[in-house]
Amino acid sequence: MAGTQRILYGVAELCLTPRSIFSPIPYFAIFLYLLSINTHTFTLQCLRALSWGVLFTLVGVSASNLWNHTNDLEDDIIAGKENLLTEGQMSKRSALALSTLLYASSIALSLHLTHTLGRDIWMPLLIWAVITWLYSDKIFTGARLKSHYIGELLTYIVAYPCFTLTTWLIYSENLLQGMVVASAFAFLGVSGVLLKDLKDISGDRRAGLRTLGVIFPPSTLIHASCILLMLYYLTLIISGITSIFSIGTLLILIPFAYYMKKTFLHFTRKNWRLSEGDHIPIGAMMMTTYGSLLLLGVGSLIQIA
Repeated sequence: MAGTQRILYGVAELCLTPRSIFSPIPYFAIFLYLLSINTHTFTLQCLRALSWGVLFTLVGVSASNLWNHTNDLEDDIIAGKENLLTEGQMSKRSALALSTLLYASSIALSLHLTHTLGRDIWMPLLIWAVITWLYSDKIFTGARLKSHYIGELLTYIVAYPCFTLTTWLIYSENLLQGMVVASAFAFLGVSGVLLKDLKDISGDRRAGLRTLGVIFPPSTLIHASCILLMLYYLTLIISGITSIFSIGTLLILIPFAYYMKKTFLHFTRKNWRLSEGDHIPIGAMMMTTYGSLLLLGVGSLIQIA
């Protein structure tokens, strides 16, 4: 029994790693739901919509994460990473089968919700599924978009807004709002991958990947990441000012101001050069991102209360 529990925990860890705004706690799905609602009465229908959004997010993220781990198996063994796959407790064939099943489940779920809700939920989901599959794949097509910075950028530019729009359409039929929030998360997603590549430079170089972190200097990556994060904030701020979203969403000005002071201006004064101790302003980027999600949700609730 203990062995079975360990296997299940290990599979869950593969599916929900790396940790993010999507999983294991579905902040993203909850935030989008709060931003989309226009009633202060929490009904059974509201709970059903939120449950569908959370389920879709967790299934989709699990599919792409497990598929990525499956294709990275040899590189992870070389890097000394420990998980069910690298330790041989789960075969590559089993991981391939499970990740394929999860992808199929996310597509089936989008088709069911498209039929049930009468919205074209399946379209952005299918685009997301194809691009994230190709991002990691070296088993079937050998495309492996993540091996080159152009493919890496293309994946995040396409995948983030498509996944965001899919989740949004589960909650709301307002396409304008959906496109705005999808654009905001495109900026956030690319900003995040630039930061991710900063810490993955040595591993990517060993694996022979031509990722952003290998090709471009750290100063360029942090500069571009900060600008993109600022565009994420500005997109949502402008949408609040222009009444695309409720005025309560302007609570996002609080984390935005903190980010500008602690991170953007900090690196501007240093001419974007990284040095020891810069993990604090970089950490502030992550903290304010989560804070912005919380305050956007709270702002929406204030508006309808």
